[in-house]
Amino acid sequence: MTPKNTVKHTISVSVSYLKTTKKYFYNDQNKIISNQEIYKSIFKIIKVDKHLIDTTFNDCEFKIINSRFYGIILDNDEIILFTQMLSLDNKARSRNTYILQNFKPVMKQAKILNLIKSISLNPFDIGKPCPNADSILNSFRQLKTIGFQINESLNYYNEIDNYKDIDEIINLRSSLKSRNKGNNSTYIWKDNDNQAIYLYGKTDGANYADTLSLGLSLKNVNSNYKYFYFFNLTDSDMNETKIKELSEIGYIVVSQKANAYHEFEPIINDNNISIFLKRNQAVFKANIIKKYFNIFDNESKLHCFACSYPIEENLIAAHIHRFSDIKYELQQNIISLDEAKENALSGENGLLLCPNHDKEFEKGLLIFDYNMNTFIPNNKINELEETTIFIETSLLPIDFNKIDKTDLFLGNVKKHQKRVHYI
Repeated sequence: MTPKNTVKHTISVSVSYLKTTKKYFYNDQNKIISNQEIYKSIFKIIKVDKHLIDTTFNDCEFKIINSRFYGIILDNDEIILFTQMLSLDNKARSRNTYILQNFKPVMKQAKILNLIKSISLNPFDIGKPCPNADSILNSFRQLKTIGFQINESLNYYNEIDNYKDIDEIINLRSSLKSRNKGNNSTYIWKDNDNQAIYLYGKTDGANYADTLSLGLSLKNVNSNYKYFYFFNLTDSDMNETKIKELSEIGYIVVSQKANAYHEFEPIINDNNISIFLKRNQAVFKANIIKKYFNIFDNESKLHCFACSYPIEENLIAAHIHRFSDIKYELQQNIISLDEAKENALSGENGLLLCPNHDKEFEKGLLIFDYNMNTFIPNNKINELEETTIFIETSLLPIDFNKIDKTDLFLGNVKKHQKRVHYI
């Protein structure tokens, strides 16, 4: 009788997963673990996931592939991302690295090979509790939204729904930030008038994985917005790979450099001042947000710098030193063209203000006192005492003591004070 051929299943294990697993065992337990032991644990998690139900370990052929993703490819059909192995005390080593940081290589490999994308529990964490930190739950929500399936070994997370729309993403991330002050790597601004979404994100280390997956989530649930712009909030320039990745998913990368401004349109002549300001409003706002971003660590949303007014879409990116005055300085050769461009869009020349305080600041009823590091009424032009009292009682400013006062910032403040006859 001719022996029956055994059906082989191919399990391709990434060298990255093998190396990292061996490193954890050695560092945590001073133990050297073999490939064969790792393969047997992988097979166990595959069975827990109800893949290859009627298959034995000997029916499987394990191969090592030179790839950076953290997991396996099953039968050249499905790529499985493993969660990061828990520490000895059964805790996530980091909220950012538990699952989200490793998704990008999986996305890339799945696209190249046309594979199903899924997530499984780390093979060495069977029977251990699943981490339930809010940021980890949000990571699974984002990955489900961009097309990852959650396998049976992670059924704890299967009740998590995809994001439904952009408002839900914004609201849930604001709620997450209010509960965990460390979740402060991104900001989303909706511009309904121009059908645009502006994503401000950090691009360093693990922050980039969150920024990229959030960017993908926004695109996947979008139905109303035509334009998506990205602004870098990190104090270092983006590399070409990250710029390309964001561009490929449909974002216009406006600001890829640290402390940079972007010219949508050449500056400055009598006919295009309003056009220049309108088209660069998002860039100006981005630079303000970047300068003051860390001041909102204890807040779930941005608000007026002079009070607690919370409606973000109504906040105005206000110049400290007016654009018309910058133009005059350029025309009089007081400053160079480059200096004019920079100060017109620099965060060192901007504040986010509610409509009332924007108008008061513009008229000089309200000033910023750099000695006191706060807003105060301008008593030198407020003729009525009740006006001063009203303005004073309306103030609840942010903590400017946390902000670096650069020479450019102080210079702009002094120019504003001089214009409104305070000095």
